Amino acid sequence: MKNAPLQKLLLRTQKPSQLLAATFGAMLGLSLILIAVQMYFNFRNILNAPDQGIGSQYLVVNKEISVLNSLNLGNSNFETAEIQELSKLPFVSAVGAFESNQYPAKASLNLAQFGVNNGFVTDIFMESVESQFLDLKPSQFQWTIPTSNQTSLPEVPIILPTDFINLYNFNYAPSRGLPQISKDVIKLAPFQLLLGDPLKKSMLVNARIAGFSNRIGSVLVPINFLRYSNQQLSQNNSPAKPNKLIIAAQPNKLPELQNYLDEMGYETNQELMRNGKFQTLLNVILGSVAALGLIVIFVAVSSFVLYLQLSITQSKYELETLLRLGLSHHQLTRWYVQGIALILLGISLLSSAILYTTNHYVYKHLIRLDFQPEKHIHTQVIYAGTALILAVFLVQYKTIKNQIFQLSLPSKPK
Repeated sequence: MKNAPLQKLLLRTQKPSQLLAATFGAMLGLSLILIAVQMYFNFRNILNAPDQGIGSQYLVVNKEISVLNSLNLGNSNFETAEIQELSKLPFVSAVGAFESNQYPAKASLNLAQFGVNNGFVTDIFMESVESQFLDLKPSQFQWTIPTSNQTSLPEVPIILPTDFINLYNFNYAPSRGLPQISKDVIKLAPFQLLLGDPLKKSMLVNARIAGFSNRIGSVLVPINFLRYSNQQLSQNNSPAKPNKLIIAAQPNKLPELQNYLDEMGYETNQELMRNGKFQTLLNVILGSVAALGLIVIFVAVSSFVLYLQLSITQSKYELETLLRLGLSHHQLTRWYVQGIALILLGISLLSSAILYTTNHYVYKHLIRLDFQPEKHIHTQVIYAGTALILAVFLVQYKTIKNQIFQLSLPSKPK
């Protein structure tokens, strides 16, 4: 018997509205789950990428200053054991210690060529940290230790905090009627450092501004220059212990890091900790969407099962007649299973179209916001969709097989 007469015979007792409602629910639930999984990996990659978004969250950490510190009775330095304990935390990727100058230092900046006659002369403090913790690594931020034949020190590159140029342009310059200066222009200004005590031992070195940092609010110099100058000018024979650390932490683990810092009495910039709260909130939202999708799919699958049971019950007479005419329960099961497979194929194609359209829209929106998300559909999304479709298919197959097999059994005598 061909499938067309069989379809006509078995479908005449069915109500397509029930099937359409179940199909729409399954498509909606599958689409929600696929979109949630895709967005999770999209945003995770953006947040964890080192060249965009957040990447590792870098936090400058110090000990809380108490009244004892004000009375010179406290210690705000980090011991080696404390640094090692921090570095072993599962949510900390790396820990770096700041090194600072152990001698007086002055900086003079000549801005005469930019219309500022007086220029600047100010006391400064300089710090260094390993290059892996810098948010910019200009190729010129290098310094070579002078040889014994050199009569003067090589030029020293400096990284200034971005707030420095902002304070000048938006606070100091307007109050003095001075012109504002761009970052590119100020890099051309002559810069000198007077290091040490002029009455004892000092050095005058030329410097240049190599770049600006948004991450670290200190005047940064190459670490080998700082160690060399400390060796030449410091009155201390032993290296000073660090009183500031920089931590590279996993963005999604910032709440755990915050708890640890509070417990140890350490402080950091609370504004930066909000990034971790944002990612946690994002994960909750995407998890809620995925959970909603699972609920919708569960309801849709339940509707499918009820529809099939009702369909087979309503077609009981026709099915029993076909079984008496010689059709096996395997043939009837195959007909129902083929129908379910076609429906699930349609659901998969429509859900894939919805996923692709949503991902394309989100991709264009993120590009406008200067992010660089991945455009392709993630493999995990394909795995998740395939697993769900197979699970639904197996549930439907088992339901159909059991129902029709029960009909094929001989009736019990009354």
